[in-house]
Amino acid sequence: MTLFISGSATCLPNKYTQRYKIENAVFRFLRASLFSFLLILLAASLLHTVGNFLKWRQATVYQSLQRERLKQLKQQRNILKDQLNRLESDSLTQEALVRKIGYIKPNERVYRFVQKSP
Repeated sequence: MTLFISGSATCLPNKYTQRYKIENAVFRFLRASLFSFLLILLAASLLHTVGNFLKWRQATVYQSLQRERLKQLKQQRNILKDQLNRLESDSLTQEALVRKIGYIKPNERVYRFVQKSP
């Protein structure tokens, strides 16, 4: 191997400079490929994280709606319980419902008034 000296810099033969250029190009390609891969991986990770955040937010909204619905259903249940207690224990309420349906007591007369049309 012979080295060519020109001035103070050392020049390598042409064969070695071509190999160096090829290795340098391969290294640059691999570095760019790795950078691109990491960039794509980071983007996918961010999209996944944002997607999970949106799902979490949607779940919390749904949960709050369900809590509100549960509160309304409990209020409705309490109203119906009160109504049931009145129907079971209050004799006036029972009497009013029986009359509304059309039942009569034994030996009771029912008078129906018919209005004449003009």
